[in-house]
Amino acid sequence: MTVRSPNRRIAIYYDYLEAQAFYSSERFGLTTVPFFYQGHKTSSQLSPDFHGQQPALTSVNATFTREKEEGSFYVDVNLYTKIRLKVWNFKIHGLKLDIRCNVKIPAPGRKNATTTKFVYSVVHVNWDGFVCVHGLLVFGE
Repeated sequence: MTVRSPNRRIAIYYDYLEAQAFYSSERFGLTTVPFFYQGHKTSSQLSPDFHGQQPALTSVNATFTREKEEGSFYVDVNLYTKIRLKVWNFKIHGLKLDIRCNVKIPAPGRKNATTTKFVYSVVHVNWDGFVCVHGLLVFGE
């Protein structure tokens, strides 16, 4: 996962970043990313690691079987952050971002799979009450 700061005047301090993964509305992964600073016009690569550690419920098993046959799994990834912005010499404290992504993951071992890309279908960003919706993002290969 890549986070980018496209602005040439604003740098970002990520004081806290928590990533949660959900499958069929059941959380199966939670991880935090250590504090980091992102300078002007830079990108940072993040690698949250999720593991299914809970036994699957009956309703989840049915969804898993259906999506495995279809060739893709749908996972929701939510990011919760506390950031500071540095604008020139000023720092703005106490900002929170909630980011919600729907991710389409190809099923492993699928013989007729046509792609190995992960697709973020919708990205919602809630920044202290302001909501931005972004379109299709594709990564991987």
